[in-house]
Amino acid sequence: MDELRQKATSGLVWSVAQEVGQQGVRFVVQLLLARILLPDDFALVAMLSVFLVVANMVAQSGLGSALIQAKDLSEIDIRTVYTLNIFIGVFVLVLLWFIAPLVAVFYEQPQLVLLLRVMGFAVLFQQVGAVHASLFARNLQFREVMYSNIPGMLLSGGVGVFMAIKGFGVWALVAQSMIMPLITSLLLWKYSSWVPCFAFSRSSLKKLFPFGWRVAANQLLNAIFNNIYILVIGRVYPLVEVAFYQRAKSFQNLTTMNVISVFNRVAFPLLSRLHEEGAKRAEVAFLKLLTVVAWSVFPFVGLMAAAADPIVIILLTDKWLAVSP
Repeated sequence: MDELRQKATSGLVWSVAQEVGQQGVRFVVQLLLARILLPDDFALVAMLSVFLVVANMVAQSGLGSALIQAKDLSEIDIRTVYTLNIFIGVFVLVLLWFIAPLVAVFYEQPQLVLLLRVMGFAVLFQQVGAVHASLFARNLQFREVMYSNIPGMLLSGGVGVFMAIKGFGVWALVAQSMIMPLITSLLLWKYSSWVPCFAFSRSSLKKLFPFGWRVAANQLLNAIFNNIYILVIGRVYPLVEVAFYQRAKSFQNLTTMNVISVFNRVAFPLLSRLHEEGAKRAEVAFLKLLTVVAWSVFPFVGLMAAAADPIVIILLTDKWLAVSP
């Protein structure tokens, strides 16, 4: 138990460091891009977010979470999940390629065809390192995850800002979204001792799928709910309104979702282990963690709401002032 507690403490520290580092880099990069690019450029990418998020959830199928919580994990289990991730990732990429014209017709934005077809590769790139990330999370090894994510964000952000300065417009955002998962996955391979190998076992699928599909269903519904507004705004209102809404959501997520992300990243593998010792012990630990999250989020959210106008003007300039309400 002492070893688990030490791992959990270390995992929490590295998870917080990772989240702070990621959000710091993302925040600076997004501020620079927002100052250089037009809101319409961000709107085009935001319109595709619901399709890309859902595609990524489908590709993962909750199997990464199943790996994390499994009591007994064999090599064939890991290989089965890796094989399925890559296979479904390719399938989703092909599907996005064919539905791209329909998405463009729905939004009445012809340029979305090529944008969606290119950005679909980001979904496949993410699956390349998904199993490695799950194995690190299972063992509460978040330092390696941080060492993989931060360089990916720095490089992709640098490329995005450079392309924006050179006048590539929306393609600066596309390049950033594709380089990030590719570099991160490659670095996850570098730091992981597990060597990727294709294999498939029906028994492994039967063992992992019952948990995985429930997680996938929950994540899929959550992703659709969080992005459904963009579908409506993009279809009914002017293009720029999508950018304003998405930017406002990103400010909101800066506190709420990112703190919760740290909580989930550490809590899920930790509580999976504690649950083996008894449901009551896991419940007590969960409530303590939830209290910490609440006291971290609520004051900061109130402060941001009270100072919305000056925050937007100082950070994003007047052209983004419609974000404030």
